[in-house]
Amino acid sequence: MEKMFEFVVPGEIVSLYNHGTHVVEISLFLDDRHTLEPHSAILSHEEAQKRIIELRRRQDLTSN
Repeated sequence: MEKMFEFVVPGEIVSLYNHGTHVVEISLFLDDRHTLEPHSAILSHEEAQKRIIELRRRQDLTSN
């Protein structure tokens, strides 16, 4: 398992891990009670590349 990408902004952490045949996305969100809520999804490599592009755009918007 290899980490492909990590997106970190206040209240949200998204990590994508390459499992060879698929990619696992693990997301942690800080809810209104300040508790981290975990979510996970299994993606194809194509879906993961699209997700990385989307997260990079968000990262660029938050850094400006």
